[in-house]
Amino acid sequence: FCLLFLPLFQGLYYKLESMLVPIKEQLIHSTLRDDVTMKCTFQTNGDFNYRELQIHWYLYKNEDSINVHSYLKGADQLTDQHSSFHGRTQLFTDELNRGIISLRISNLMISDGGSYQCVLICRSAQTHNDSFKLTVTGNQIFTSIFTISNPIFNGEESLLQCELKGGYPKAEIIWTTKDGQKINKQISTNYSITKEGCFNIISNLSLKLQKNTTICCTL
Repeated sequence: FCLLFLPLFQGLYYKLESMLVPIKEQLIHSTLRDDVTMKCTFQTNGDFNYRELQIHWYLYKNEDSINVHSYLKGADQLTDQHSSFHGRTQLFTDELNRGIISLRISNLMISDGGSYQCVLICRSAQTHNDSFKLTVTGNQIFTSIFTISNPIFNGEESLLQCELKGGYPKAEIIWTTKDGQKINKQISTNYSITKEGCFNIISNLSLKLQKNTTICCTL
């Protein structure tokens, strides 16, 4: 994956020493099922009480605010954490004295993509705010299963099924003969989405098979 750093939306600001400072959003591109670490930095001399810090990571999707990870009074506070992030986040507290707030999200899902905000509050006053735009892309890798639902007899109609599991982005199953000729007749295809945001595809082909016929299903 690659990291890109670009300006954020024009209208988002935070207050720092009586000045309005625009927040710069960092664009991060990662891959389905990988891990990603987002880091925001703040100025510190290392002389602070951890119990006075509040750290919140939020994900914004469709104008909704989702709690990704919170740290309060010297410990992780995950009571309000969204269920989709349970067991997949880690805040590195050993970096706080160096002014670094790092959050790792493991086993990325397509649904993890969106705008993230890191908020630091010290002594009840907001002191820092960073924003990230995470894009999660998938590899078009599917596990394929090919089945025949009834015995094959020469010249009789048989139902062939090609099932592809766990791929992204959405793909189309193509039925062909051995020589690459596309088959378009009597095909039905169904799609479903997994909790990771990947696609399962089932395509059925009803066909009268002749002796020594080879049928292929491909993406």
